[in-house]
Amino acid sequence: MKTKYSNNMDLNELQEFLQTSEIPEIKSKPKTFLGIAKQPHYENVLSNIYAFYFNVNEVHGLKDLFISTFLEVIKEKTKESESSIIFNNNFSIKTEYYTVNKGRIDLLLYDEVNAIIIENKVYHFLGNDLIDYWDSIKVEDKIGVVLSLKIIPNTGHEHFINITHMEFLESVMINLNGYRKEVSPKYLIFLEDLYQNIINLSTSVMEKKDLEFYKKNQQKINALKAFELNVRSSIIGEIENVCESFSENFSVDKKGSNSFCFLHSKKYNNLVLLVLFKDLFDPIESCFELKIKLLNNQIDQVLTLDIDLTDEERDTIYKDEKTWGNYASQKFKVDDFTNIGDIVAGEIQNSHTRNVFSKLENILSKDPTTAAK
Repeated sequence: MKTKYSNNMDLNELQEFLQTSEIPEIKSKPKTFLGIAKQPHYENVLSNIYAFYFNVNEVHGLKDLFISTFLEVIKEKTKESESSIIFNNNFSIKTEYYTVNKGRIDLLLYDEVNAIIIENKVYHFLGNDLIDYWDSIKVEDKIGVVLSLKIIPNTGHEHFINITHMEFLESVMINLNGYRKEVSPKYLIFLEDLYQNIINLSTSVMEKKDLEFYKKNQQKINALKAFELNVRSSIIGEIENVCESFSENFSVDKKGSNSFCFLHSKKYNNLVLLVLFKDLFDPIESCFELKIKLLNNQIDQVLTLDIDLTDEERDTIYKDEKTWGNYASQKFKVDDFTNIGDIVAGEIQNSHTRNVFSKLENILSKDPTTAAK
């Protein structure tokens, strides 16, 4: 008899799908420092970095690489035989420049005669008052640039052109060879990280063939996801029931029911046996953990106790600093989910960790200075 489960699809169909389909491997994007700092897409952060590299006198040693490259790209975009904007090394750079109507220009490059007004766009919609930006800068020669991730066909202002971050930084990296002798190695790394960050923002992880695979097999994929949720829910429910079965000896707290249960000692409430099962569903780890914790800063007092332990029990004790009240721990590999309840119950009842817990409980409950409250 077929095991019906959802979407008019049975387990045999899902099994066949898994065996006959080559599931696409999703490639992760290289990590960047900006990504690690969770700042990869903030416009003001990128504007500040650009301002640093635009400054020809800064410590990076790249001199005019950024400004000369930017002017090249502007010339190419505007199809001008010669750019009317020329900067010497004394131009100024401002970020968050206030306009007449209290708007803010993300990045302004200017001297007494020339100006480049840069609106830096990452994910936000282009709704800025570019007329206000343009009218606020009073110089003879100026141009506006909307610097964006995606191509913007029409900026909405005749004097603002669109350049993508990728177009600009790809040109910078091409022109970089002529400046490598002068550049500081540290700031070259920062520049390469910025470039990778823009690549990450500008490109999709998903390839077209991957999206087509999903669309073609969407029903089966959704059925598999629903199946996994049902399996997880069933296993978690069984573990919670096992924890509840120990309510005669413990006060059971399931406040982290998707990953752990607290079993508080009824003799000494600050002593807890933590049943941690968040790694059960990791295909590599596939384990649960029993952990002994001391609450309310009781760990320091426990460390002074003389406890008679076997070698196996002593192996469960944390060898490093007892942070967050952790005292002992033991992990248990699970190869078969069909008897997960019996496995968890057996280890709670008979493991070396439980033996340590019981010995600790007896000492703490009898010591008048650590009596349960």
